[in-house]
Amino acid sequence: TLMKTSIDSTTAFWEYREQIKNITFEDVIDIPDDAYKSWDVSQTGNGKVMAYIIPNSSDSSYYDLYIQGDEYIYANNDSAWLFYNFKNVDSIKNINLLNTSNVTNMSAMFRRTGYNSMVFTLNLGDNFDTSKVTGMGGMFEDTGYSSKSFTLDLGDKFDTSKVTYIGAMFLRTGYKSKVFTLDLGDKFDTSNVSNMED
Repeated sequence: TLMKTSIDSTTAFWEYREQIKNITFEDVIDIPDDAYKSWDVSQTGNGKVMAYIIPNSSDSSYYDLYIQGDEYIYANNDSAWLFYNFKNVDSIKNINLLNTSNVTNMSAMFRRTGYNSMVFTLNLGDNFDTSKVTGMGGMFEDTGYSSKSFTLDLGDKFDTSKVTYIGAMFLRTGYKSKVFTLDLGDKFDTSNVSNMED
């Protein structure tokens, strides 16, 4: 089922984006009784993609976000800004459950994700398919900005062969890191890119 995307900071869990510590994708819908808040975040409002937050066990001023679907959760064709400004996130787990095979726009998708985290690492795994994406401008801008040791692993299916714009894609990624690792994978093809400024 398709998951909606929102850059509106008053919608569903995006309202809490700056208070989220961890994001976990799950393949079964089972919202616990102690969930602080929950939302239907399916594109059609059919309850097939749900999200909820619970207080973080280490620091109750933050929340952990869970996004659930039965089997795969399909990312919206336009997934720009999906995780934008989740600046206190330390981890995104099970992102392989987010099916990105039909996404065409990932601009600013992870912009400022983990910006304040000292420990944030982003591994997109072996299922993050970008073969239809044309726009990746600012996709990882300021991602992991403050991390002391930052790793960004794009995984096996990060295919940029149709991408035309990657301006600011990695601008200030892992900016303060003393140890920085970037694994572009073997499908980072820029032959159709017309703009890679910044």
